[in-house]
Amino acid sequence: MNPDIAATCTSETESPLFWFFNNGITIICEAGEVIADAESPKLKLTNIQIVNGCQTSMTVQSMYAAGKLKDNVDILVKAFITNDPAFASRIVLTTNNQNVISSRDLWANDSTQQDYQRAFRELYSYYYERKQNEFKALDSAKARRLISNEKVGQAFLAAVKKRPTTARTQKYRIWQQDMYREVFPNTSVERHLLAYLIYSFCKKEKKAALKKWRNDDVRFSIVSYGIFHLARGCRASVHRRRRLERSNTNQRLDCSGSNQSSRATPPLWPLGDAAEEFN
Repeated sequence: MNPDIAATCTSETESPLFWFFNNGITIICEAGEVIADAESPKLKLTNIQIVNGCQTSMTVQSMYAAGKLKDNVDILVKAFITNDPAFASRIVLTTNNQNVISSRDLWANDSTQQDYQRAFRELYSYYYERKQNEFKALDSAKARRLISNEKVGQAFLAAVKKRPTTARTQKYRIWQQDMYREVFPNTSVERHLLAYLIYSFCKKEKKAALKKWRNDDVRFSIVSYGIFHLARGCRASVHRRRRLERSNTNQRLDCSGSNQSSRATPPLWPLGDAAEEFN
């Protein structure tokens, strides 16, 4: 069952729009006839097979059985009557083999994504990829500064929102309406870039760590599947380092004019106070 389809067909406000949001159902059958009725016309089909839209039909049926389906839900149904197996196979192939538009692509032209792309490029010289293969013409040097907005979202969700499991196993949720604005709130990009840099560092260290812990099942498993969890853990280290920098600065100020001296801890990130917001 598809939760988005279920939510729409049971919604008080969106159920009348189901026709526009759903691709409908495609059926092939051996025979069919129209049963004329001015008030309730029907189509009688023989030996039907749903070849596209199974998820829609199963979800709608489940909501109907549960008594939650709204009466004003309309669904587009295409019914092909044929006894030609070759033609039927062609219908099955073509209706299930079209280019898929991903949820990520649907948000590619959102104003927030465009703002982030400009900020990443103008402030930090990164190529923020809003959709797949957007920068496929980059040379190898520039390609090293290519960042996928999906990876940025996953890293932000793991490190800042402290939801590494969702980031790893349910990345599709980043592009769902309820979570999208939480992950991409259209604020300054520093937290997103810092989260990505932490994730990128963990990923870069993964190969050596796997080799080091190949005989330790627990550690090997953590490194294999826990990169986003490790990124979340690094967040705490970044914050502690930041506090240490501030503490050393204050100590030097307190000791000014005395014989004591204190060596400064070098800055960890060239991103202003973004690390403070990781707390």
